[in-house]
Amino acid sequence: MYSIDNETESIDIVLNSYGDKETYDLCELTHSESPWKDARAGLPEGVSSQNEITLDSMAVYYGSL
Repeated sequence: MYSIDNETESIDIVLNSYGDKETYDLCELTHSESPWKDARAGLPEGVSSQNEITLDSMAVYYGSL
């Protein structure tokens, strides 16, 4: 069930955990996680890609944390 209190708490947790991080650090963090790696499977580092990071892959990964 949707609750504004739950949503606000989630946002506060994210801001408290990542709000003070630099852009480079956030980039490194996200690029080390499964959804990013799965979307780039087989591509060399630094090569541009249009591969989609799917909602399903994010739900599975972040839901397991």
